[in-house]
Amino acid sequence: MSFDLQAGTTYDIFVDMDANKSIFVHQAGASGKYILRPVVHAFDRMMTGTISGTLTIPDLATATRYDVQVIAQTVGGDTQPSLARSVTAGSDGTYKLSLLPIGKTYVVAVQPVVYGDTTTLSYAPKASPGIPLATTTPTGTWNETFAGGVVITGTGKVSGAVATVAQENQYDVAQARMPVTSGGVPLIVRSSDGVVTADAGGTPVSETYAFDGLPPSADYSFAIERFTTVPGTYDVSSKLSPVKPLAVSAGSDLTLDFLDGFLP
Repeated sequence: MSFDLQAGTTYDIFVDMDANKSIFVHQAGASGKYILRPVVHAFDRMMTGTISGTLTIPDLATATRYDVQVIAQTVGGDTQPSLARSVTAGSDGTYKLSLLPIGKTYVVAVQPVVYGDTTTLSYAPKASPGIPLATTTPTGTWNETFAGGVVITGTGKVSGAVATVAQENQYDVAQARMPVTSGGVPLIVRSSDGVVTADAGGTPVSETYAFDGLPPSADYSFAIERFTTVPGTYDVSSKLSPVKPLAVSAGSDLTLDFLDGFLP
């Protein structure tokens, strides 16, 4: 993102470093070292907005642990969702998705899993209607109530390799998608960052991703979204891999590789 500064004016700029995407695992023998490759986004404070709300989920407050990832995404004319921001809701169900560029319409999707002492409950994913953020309306709200949780005997795992490997100015986000309504467009209900391994000289040599704790469903599809920062700027473009359907069952540990590149 570039900024035009006018003489005599003051601008507030947010610089956001995404820690999850800024660490390369450096496997040089048994060194155990890490390579810090900052993934930094800059935002004009006046050009960003926020979506917040409360998710009412039974047993969330008393859960031994829970997985409530809240994902803001945009959906293009090709009906393909693109991840904008992700947060984890608190034990009280509240969430706040900040630093969302205005001038776009966002959909928020959630697929809760709540773990108790003796049972694990999975809830069908839900999504907000489109929430437009603009200069005049930079904030939005989506509250939702989840009911009818299904007791499941276990969750599934999906992992695999990614090629070509993300380079210094790139990072990848794996998407687990699912139709939220019957016949609806598949939306991102889970996301997971790609993990790049570098050689002793710091050159990226391999990349993997992993989803754990996926509720069983035959309706999943998976994709990798690659974000590339334009050198010398904070402008970011993205490309999408082919989308691959895959059913997930309780206790499954599935391999799904993305070795066929990215769409132009």
